[in-house]
Parts: sequence; C-alpha cells; structure tokens
Amino acid sequence: MPDKNEVTWTAMLKGYTKSGRINEAAELFKAMPDKPVAACNEMIMGFGLNGEVGKARWVFDQMKEKDDGTWSALIKIYERKGFELEALALFRLMQSEGDQTKLPIHHKYSFRKRVFDRFSSKDIVMWNSIIAGYAQHGSGEKALEVFHEMLSSGAAPDEITFIGVLSACGYTGKVKEGLEIFESMKSKYQVDKKTEHYACMVDLLGRAGKLNEAMNMIENMPVEADAIATDFDALAHLLDVCAYFLIFAAVHKELSSNKRNRYF
Repeated sequence: MPDKNEVTWTAMLKGYTKSGRINEAAELFKAMPDKPVAACNEMIMGFGLNGEVGKARWVFDQMKEKDDGTWSALIKIYERKGFELEALALFRLMQSEGDQTKLPIHHKYSFRKRVFDRFSSKDIVMWNSIIAGYAQHGSGEKALEVFHEMLSSGAAPDEITFIGVLSACGYTGKVKEGLEIFESMKSKYQVDKKTEHYACMVDLLGRAGKLNEAMNMIENMPVEADAIATDFDALAHLLDVCAYFLIFAAVHKELSSNKRNRYF
C-alpha cells in the first residue's frame, strides 16, 4: 500500500467506526501522525454511538480547529444519549466560540439554526441568541421569522428578545411592525420598555426617514432617574443615536432651505 496520508488514514478510521470496531479505530486514531478535523469528527461519532460519551468529549476538547460537523456531531451524541443539559450548554458554547471561526456569516447562522431546530425544548436564552445573531449580522427577516416561531411555540419573550427584534425591524425597514411590537411589549407581554428599546425605536424611525416621529419618541420617552443612574451604557447608546439623528435633521433642514432659496 502507498504511503498513508490524511485521506487514507481517515478512510481507514471510518471503516472501523462504521463496522463498530471502535477499539481498532481508537488505536488507529492514536497512531495517526496528524489528526485532521474529519478524522476527529469521525472519532467523536464513533465513541459517542458506542456509549463512550466522555471519550467523545475528550476528542472534541483536544481539537484546535472545529467545523460545523464537529459541533453537530457532539450535540447529536448528547441528544441521543440523554445528555440534554450538556447539549444545551454546548449549543451556547457554539454560539460564543463559533463567532471566531472564518465561516461566512450566512453559512454560520444557517448551521446554528439547523442545530437549534433539533432541540425539542428551547429556553429563552437559546431563542434570544438566535434572534440577536441574525439581527446583528444583517439578517433581519430571519430574526423576525424566528421571533414569530418563538411566539407560536408558546415561549414568552423577555426584554432581551425585544432588543433583538426591534433591531431587526430597523435593519429591514419594517416601521409598522416595529411600532406594533414596541407597543405590545407591556400590554401583551408584560415587559417594561427600557432605554435600550427606545434607542432601537429611534434608530428604526430615523433609518426610515421619519425624523419627526423619531424626535417625538425622544421627547416623550419616560426616563426614570434610577434607570439613568444604573444604566449608563444604554443611555450613552441612546444619546449617540439621538445626536446622530439631530445632526441629520439639521443638515436636511439646511439643504431643504437652500434648495428653496434657489428659486427666489
């Protein structure tokens, strides 16, 4: 047989795991001079399906690089073997560490959504992470789809949910839907409107060119003194948004005035 390379090593490894010969697979894996991602993924599935979940996790933890298949393999093993809490924890780890990979954003979040969909029970942290991820990376439509899916499932949104959803409305220009969601926060879901939510709404209205409505939102915002004292970051963000649109409004007014003066 010619000299072995990564492809032949991995092919042999897969042959052992597929035939249930996990001990031989483990010995071969140990002897491999280099352990490519595909080989590691195969060992994770091999150990896991053989009931050796701890060894599967050990392989996962030793990997310097991971791909979609790596995360999917171990989450799948946890689910199949009844380790639901571990599966949830790994999903959250994927959400944070996965942002450091070089995968295209749309591919990354498409994969995460597929993994997310496999969970029969989803907590609010999982829903929020998917919604915020889509919203922050310009996939507002996807974020809103997940939000409506969340409501249909019976899950109750919280204040973090609405920050992601209102941001998504801003990115997609959905002014009417954003206003309806904003107004429903307290009346329908008993979630108090915070400084962050007002900042999202000012941003939404400003992006849509509704400067008067944005100004009214700023002027009529009920800001509690205690809230200001305890939420400097949110207030600073709101002030940044307000300042941007005040400058924009002033420039727009000046340009409009100059245009009118041309004809007189």
